[in-house]
Amino acid sequence: MTINGVGTPTAPPPARLTPIAEVAPADEVAARPAEPAPDLPAPAGVRADPDEGARDKLLRLLEELGEDRVEDLLRFGSSLKWQFRTLADGLTRQGFRVAFAEGMSCAPEVAMDGRHLVNFTPHNVLNLQSRPDVMNCFTTAARRFGLAAGGSRFGTGITRAHTDLETEFSRIVGKERAVSYASGADAAQSFVHAMTIRQSWPSDLTLDHTEVVVVLDRDVHRGWWKAAEALDYGKRLFSFRHNDADHLDSVLHGLRGKRIVVVMESVYAGDGSVAPLSDLIGVCERHGALSCVDDSAGFLVYGPEHRPFAAEYAGLPQASFVLASLDRTLGLTGCVVAGPGEAITALEALDPSPMFGGQLSPATAATATFSMRLLTATEPTLVDRYLERVTAFRAELTGAGLRVNATPSLMTSVDIGRESTAAALRDALFDRGYRAPVDVFPNAARKHATLRLTMNAAHSDEHLHGIVAALQELRPKLGF
Repeated sequence: MTINGVGTPTAPPPARLTPIAEVAPADEVAARPAEPAPDLPAPAGVRADPDEGARDKLLRLLEELGEDRVEDLLRFGSSLKWQFRTLADGLTRQGFRVAFAEGMSCAPEVAMDGRHLVNFTPHNVLNLQSRPDVMNCFTTAARRFGLAAGGSRFGTGITRAHTDLETEFSRIVGKERAVSYASGADAAQSFVHAMTIRQSWPSDLTLDHTEVVVVLDRDVHRGWWKAAEALDYGKRLFSFRHNDADHLDSVLHGLRGKRIVVVMESVYAGDGSVAPLSDLIGVCERHGALSCVDDSAGFLVYGPEHRPFAAEYAGLPQASFVLASLDRTLGLTGCVVAGPGEAITALEALDPSPMFGGQLSPATAATATFSMRLLTATEPTLVDRYLERVTAFRAELTGAGLRVNATPSLMTSVDIGRESTAAALRDALFDRGYRAPVDVFPNAARKHATLRLTMNAAHSDEHLHGIVAALQELRPKLGF
């Protein structure tokens, strides 16, 4: 959905200051005859001397608008062209609103809008934030380091908690060095910014990336498209068909001679598909392009040889950069980007976030490090048991005749079809005690809205059987 007419307002020209020598004496000013008032131009689109027909038309228009809109027109004038009210009214009709939770919002059960709900949102999937040892790590770190992030990375510096997090993340993904961010959006924005700008420093030190081209998988998270929106599509921004190594090869062949950064995901949250990382990164290497893999949905879940998609993940260490948000698996805010040591140093210097933005709180950083070690060394079977239950849940959904996404990853979704049907289903499930988000265009294909059903490790069998039964009940009523 587009809001038309929004742009950067043009500042009025500065007022001209009259030099002192030009100011006439008071008696001379008094002696001058009064000048006639200038004819001011009418506002754009309004005739200075409307005829009777135009007046009648204006009166009819004001009548149709009603008192509220007329007051808005008088108060805001041309700002109504921005269509904020039209957008807000349309979103309200579609059921758009921000939910309010009492207590934890990413727990398997939540209290929301006065209701007790079983929660299927795709965050904190292992429910680590409810473990006493994880909570104790956070509170201990908060007492040691304080609650505040302390400003920007370069303005205030970082703590031992941040360096431990970045070192541990680098070890897990096999990279030399890492830098942490307050959110995934910050990381994506900063990465694309650093890869595509020109920056100068004292002593004639300059780095120029203004000719770099960014290539995105078409289904990559919208945050990446948002980060790259300032680049001209077809000049500095290109895309390739989802998970299609041959098409990526064709796109890069057409860009030969240019410096290129290719961004892909490991696991796509929308449809649960898993990228053939070895094939895609191999294409990047043949063309001399850098590769960045967003591993947010699969981080610490996939990779070991005994788990699903080990073959697809075998190519991850060859990526130039690996990025992962911490919210899905660890249930924490923040994101980390790892890569070659010199490149990460350059990212720190070029990124606006480390220079000007806030960083992770030290307590969050310390808890992320503790949780990563928990899942890789202390209790890796937590993930194995979780994946076994995900497989059983998908089988139950499929057995109920629901159109489940094809790839059996942890990101489970059901194709509902029309957006209006998905909205009705979401509301009906809410009435039955289930919170399950839906994706509509542009987060899903048109007329292929999806119901997200990401299982939490703490969901009981009763929770899972219950939502399957609810979907079976609602399917013939809503026609999905």
